[in-house]
Amino acid sequence: MKFFLLAIAIFICANTAFADDKGKVNYMSLASNIAATVRSGTVQFSIEGGFQHAHSDCNKDYAAISGEDPHLISLILMAKAQDKEIEVYLDHTNTYYLDRCLVSYIELT
Repeated sequence: MKFFLLAIAIFICANTAFADDKGKVNYMSLASNIAATVRSGTVQFSIEGGFQHAHSDCNKDYAAISGEDPHLISLILMAKAQDKEIEVYLDHTNTYYLDRCLVSYIELT
């Protein structure tokens, strides 16, 4: 049992290292669910300072929210409209357009 808990702790640490960045949203673009040819239904964005702490597999300038996560899309739209800072966690195992990673978690800071 101790080995199992240790393995879970190592897995969580390995997948969250270099994961979060904070900043205000300074760019957004929304892709159509129907007409877009690359990752339709996504909201691509960047934050002030970029994603410098993201996993090395992730682009440091751009990330996206999947259209399957409308609650995250609502949060980022609200943060942009109210000029609020967000904390972003990227999933380096889920990419689009070369090395751009999808968001796994956003927190309003």
